Amino acid sequence: MEVEHLKFGLVLAGPCTYGRLETEEGSVSSKTIPRLRNVMYPQGSTADKFTTHDNFVGQLAALIGIIAEHLVSPDVRFVTVDLATRLLIPIIVLQNHNRYNIMEKGQNYSIDIQAIEDEVKNMVHKGEEVVIVGGSHSLHLHEKLAIAVSKAMRGHSLQETKKDGRFHVHTKMYLDGAILKERWMDEMDGLADSFLKHKPLRAYNSKTRGQKNKKVQKKQGDLHRTYGTRVVPVFVLSLASVDPHLMMEDESLLWTSNDVVIVLQHGTEKIPLSYVSETEKIHVFPSQVQRQIVAGLASVVGGLSAPYERVSHIHERPVVNWLLAAGCHPFGPFANVSKLSQLLRDVALRNTIYARVDSALRKIREMSESLEEQLVDLSSLLYDHRLQDAYMNSSDILESSILTQQYVDHVLENEKERMRCCSIEYMQTTKSCQTQSLFYAVILLAGFFAYFVVIFFSSPVK
Repeated sequence: MEVEHLKFGLVLAGPCTYGRLETEEGSVSSKTIPRLRNVMYPQGSTADKFTTHDNFVGQLAALIGIIAEHLVSPDVRFVTVDLATRLLIPIIVLQNHNRYNIMEKGQNYSIDIQAIEDEVKNMVHKGEEVVIVGGSHSLHLHEKLAIAVSKAMRGHSLQETKKDGRFHVHTKMYLDGAILKERWMDEMDGLADSFLKHKPLRAYNSKTRGQKNKKVQKKQGDLHRTYGTRVVPVFVLSLASVDPHLMMEDESLLWTSNDVVIVLQHGTEKIPLSYVSETEKIHVFPSQVQRQIVAGLASVVGGLSAPYERVSHIHERPVVNWLLAAGCHPFGPFANVSKLSQLLRDVALRNTIYARVDSALRKIREMSESLEEQLVDLSSLLYDHRLQDAYMNSSDILESSILTQQYVDHVLENEKERMRCCSIEYMQTTKSCQTQSLFYAVILLAGFFAYFVVIFFSSPVK
């Protein structure tokens, strides 16, 4: 439950069981969530009552920890530092058929570009312009892309338990998103530029929808890659005459990297997954890809991870906890909405800040290491009594330190208001200026004394 920017953990009513078949990792059962009944109506001796209360408190603390790790402060999926003030998202539909067009409004399979644009605008900070355009292309007109789709088809053996209680082995086909991207790299720029510069077969955007058969006068330079514009293409593969159970890897219709979103769409009504809720299998609807597009852009633009995943350095892979898999988000098999909650919108905004501050800290560390090396060189020059070289070196150190200080001040000044967690009060020291001057003079004299002692004892004996 959310009230503006206040977050509350909600103890859910149970029982409810869901998760993935044939694996216990992250599964949710009636024992996963603390039961209020055990505290309100304890049974047994007094010692048992205290134990029951302690168990409830421990389970409640664990639940709060899960909410904090997966929702309030989750992992950052993609760390992207881009100072562009304009975000251009071309949604390019590549289809191998003319049966239908998912860009047309009013159909069950249609995608709503305006709704997608509204969600993306909630992931970026004020002052950043979001432009989303959409259009469809025939896959047959792009030979290399069509070949890449064919070569990205993969199959793996799958064992399933049927109603007879026996294991049945069959091959399941899927599209490998990494291979698609690798083989599309040379063609992506050309296709995106072609899409942005020339009107495709059917083009739509939020400002020209509803103006059918009407030429739109474009201003010079409009929708072109320019300085200050970040481009995140979304490729939707709309396929026909394919395996009715075709998906991408990990039983998903979505594949993302840090700079591209690839979504698979075809006309199969629904595909059963290896996930269950109570006694029913979960299904995915490959004809409806609005949710997958929003989820992909949330990961690439907002750096959001699925609320049920968290990276484990011990396991060296993401581990899952399906407790938060159902909610107001578009991620995973248990989600059923195409929007983000206010909580995740705030996380997306913070991820942008964290990425920039992390980049700034890395640069500061690099500068500090460089300054440290220069100080070592300076000490060697002083030891050898090479005063002119030491003087030049000290000038470089001073200049580098000033630039570093200016960079740090600039970053902190820009981000301190956004990352403010408390108020800081600065107070002047109570010591008088005369006492401070005397203190600094003593330090300076001690430094000169140490310097001359080193030079005296290090001079070669003549």
